[in-house]
Amino acid sequence: MQEAKSISSLQHPNICVVHDIGSKDGVDFMVIEYVTGQTLDKVIPAGGLEADLALKWTG
Repeated sequence: MQEAKSISSLQHPNICVVHDIGSKDGVDFMVIEYVTGQTLDKVIPAGGLEADLALKWTG
């Protein structure tokens, strides 16, 4: 929970906005900005990314 609250204070074009963090009936949740586009399971192959491509995407 502490990490989630810390993340919610970050603002950067490559980080989605965290609107709310909480717990209801024993279920923890985060409400984040909706971002259009493909999901990661569509972008990242089943075997994972080659190291050079992963570094390119994160750099």
